[in-house]
Amino acid sequence: MLLPGNVYIQAGDKSPFSNMPVTDRLRYLLRSYIDGSSTPAELQELSDLLPTVEDDVLEELVDEEYEVIKLLGARQDADWNRLFNNIVRSPRSRSRWWQYAAAAAVVLGIAGSAYYFAQRPEKEAAPLTQSTPVEVQPARSGAVLTLSNGQQIVLDSAADGNIASQGSTQVSKVNGRLVYSSADASSREIVYNTVSTPRGRHFQLELPDGTRVWLNALSSLKYPNVFNDGERSVTLQGEGYFDVAKDAAKPFRVKVNGQTIEVLGTGFNVQAYTSTIVTTLIEGAVSVNNGNSRTALKPGQQAVSNDQSIQVRPADMQKAVAWKEGEFRFRSDDMSNIMDQLSHWYDIDVRYTGKLPEKRYSGSISRHAKIEEVLEMLHVLTGARFELKDAELTVIL
Repeated sequence: MLLPGNVYIQAGDKSPFSNMPVTDRLRYLLRSYIDGSSTPAELQELSDLLPTVEDDVLEELVDEEYEVIKLLGARQDADWNRLFNNIVRSPRSRSRWWQYAAAAAVVLGIAGSAYYFAQRPEKEAAPLTQSTPVEVQPARSGAVLTLSNGQQIVLDSAADGNIASQGSTQVSKVNGRLVYSSADASSREIVYNTVSTPRGRHFQLELPDGTRVWLNALSSLKYPNVFNDGERSVTLQGEGYFDVAKDAAKPFRVKVNGQTIEVLGTGFNVQAYTSTIVTTLIEGAVSVNNGNSRTALKPGQQAVSNDQSIQVRPADMQKAVAWKEGEFRFRSDDMSNIMDQLSHWYDIDVRYTGKLPEKRYSGSISRHAKIEEVLEMLHVLTGARFELKDAELTVIL
């Protein structure tokens, strides 16, 4: 059961129980959310209703539903239970009202909303201090294109239109993404280009065969200007999502850290920031080859591989592609992994004071959120405090 992000309401999707007393209605909505039976309209109603509830009523209901979660433990995932344990039951130096309000806000995925921040008691020490105020922005579209001759083009500032010509191949920027096209399909000289995203940037491109690639921050993709051999081969560093154009005669191969992922036409995500590669198959079929063995994946599976082994496990599909959909989705992540993601996305350096906790945390928030909003949520989840100076973030544990 995942924490919902944005909730959309559909016209005419009204519950027959909408006229029951507010307390009963809130209990019904919260219970429906916990057991996974909520409609989109009910999720929206629950999000809207929470800010209107009296403190003691909210406290009582969250207490009640905490017990329900324990009773439904066999059905609920462990992370969701842990989230309630860490927030609702943790002894923090804040008012009980804020404790329950924060719990409800994070559970409903509305951390970062006006409600979430407006209710924090003024007497509580701010979770973020800035000794030198600095504007830290979320990642935006941008990358550097390195042509085969070494010329570099900053795509952030390049206008839409033709960027370069390589034989009969035209390299263009169209609606903010890179596109390759050619009028001559017979004689074309093959040269290699590289698109690189630094920290604080992400980018989308379309390869010569029509394959679309989304690059996460701190990533790069090397590829030819044309696929005219018996295969389509590219090299990835970092993280990318591939929507591969189907061509049974030319398998598509992604080379990463000495390993090869082979497909014919499919959608999959590859994360390779370290020597461990995580390949998540969304649709179609892929095989992962680490040089010692080859393993085929089915949709919904994930391969965790290095040069020694390949392990296959069920995939959290939504988490795997959350970055592509503009969301942070933490699911049983440790503090170090969470802060690595923030470092890449917000272009900040991270250091720690104190011992890193062994606990793991779950939650979600938009990648378009300000860094202050994300750190507020992490403060509620983990109890950590933060200090931001220039582009360096200190995590105080």
